[in-house]
Amino acid sequence: FEYILRNLEELAQPWIDVDFNAHNEAPEDHLHINLRAAWNKADAYYNKLDDSPVYYAATCLHPLYKYYYKNS
Repeated sequence: FEYILRNLEELAQPWIDVDFNAHNEAPEDHLHINLRAAWNKADAYYNKLDDSPVYYAATCLHPLYKYYYKNS
């Protein structure tokens, strides 16, 4: 999830300083709005993972992650 949040933030960054009302040929603001909405939704799901012990149990039981955990 951190990868997704970081990429959404990088995609939205160039649109932060754009004045969408500057002139008639300015880009539409829906791109920035949708990127920000996607980031908010992904962040909400990412925060829900902290509340669920099932996520941690599944991570510990997954063979690849269990091997990584033992060897780290």
